[in-house]
Amino acid sequence: MTGARERLVRAAVSLKSAYTDAELSKPFVFPRVTTDTDKLLADESTRHLAVEKMSGKVQSIFGPGASASGEPLDVTPEREALPEPEPVAEAVVVGEPVENDDPFSVDNPVAEVPEQDPRVELKRVLEEYLIDDNYPLKASAKDVVRTCLDNETITEQALRDVIQRCKDYRTEKYGEGAA
Repeated sequence: MTGARERLVRAAVSLKSAYTDAELSKPFVFPRVTTDTDKLLADESTRHLAVEKMSGKVQSIFGPGASASGEPLDVTPEREALPEPEPVAEAVVVGEPVENDDPFSVDNPVAEVPEQDPRVELKRVLEEYLIDDNYPLKASAKDVVRTCLDNETITEQALRDVIQRCKDYRTEKYGEGAA
């Protein structure tokens, strides 16, 4: 494939595959395609489109400009428009008894922490494979890993399978210590 690409580039710029010393002593000239912006902006319709496009980009970065009278616009949201902060839940320490108002209660329940989805930890492992520069994955493997990370309904077993494939690739490519 590399040879085909080189032949295509040589044909596009009219280069030979070999040159004599006399030919190499002469300067090379390469054509280049450029856009004549002066000519484009001289036309009223293209200038209008260019200004519109540029104004849209500036507004998306800095917000709306001045009003028709020239005064700057105040874009600060009203206090009522701002979302109210969520109430903070009280922290419960695992293993400590929870206060029970019923004096006749026999048991005093202990607070439990809900189990974390095991897929979260597996996706974290996959993210590490994706960013590890010491033992990089090939591009197609990185695409598979990104697809798995973006998939919200992927099963735990599928994540484990992809992790195993990454380990196998590293062992094959970089040796036993890379897995």
